[in-house]
Amino acid sequence: MTGPAAPPLPAELGALVRRMRLPYLRKAAPDVLAVARAQRWEPAEVLRVLLAEEVTGRDAATRRMRRKTAAFPSGKTFSSWRPDESSVPEATQNALGTLEWTGRAENLVIAGPSGTGKSHPVEALAHAAIDKDLRVAWFTSKPSPPPSAGPRPTGPPPAPSPGSAAATSSSSTTSACSPPGKTPPKPSTASPTPPANAVPSP
Repeated sequence: MTGPAAPPLPAELGALVRRMRLPYLRKAAPDVLAVARAQRWEPAEVLRVLLAEEVTGRDAATRRMRRKTAAFPSGKTFSSWRPDESSVPEATQNALGTLEWTGRAENLVIAGPSGTGKSHPVEALAHAAIDKDLRVAWFTSKPSPPPSAGPRPTGPPPAPSPGSAAATSSSSTTSACSPPGKTPPKPSTASPTPPANAVPSP
């Protein structure tokens, strides 16, 4: 059973709050003012509660926007993570979950065969970073398509042309975190190093 609805804000006050672009304060104001009137709050307490509602609402909206911008592939978090099934020691998992290493600008590399659960902890850490008001960028690189099938060549392989080098790509996922106010760094693409006996082309 619910009590009577709180009276709406006066028209002039509602217009002022709308012009100040305080949507969460405007939404909470009727109930807060009704409670403040019944309990005889001090004016400063009323102002504090209303501003706290606005700040809380804006923070939640910012986190939703950052998750949408990051475009996570599956939405996996630590709520579905099973630490006892991971080969990573529990102490290491707990240390990573604190996110203290992000403040020291340290890198984290999780390597292993496909299907061993690498993306889950990375995405869960990214969600935890957003909850800590950090910016997150999610990058995924796909492997090169396999060569088309055809007749196998006979004879010795052709010699590489001067100044050329072969490089293979692999599938990888990267999550970059940065503190508030800074844009996450973009992944850099390193050029393949030519073999030692390669001769630069003129």
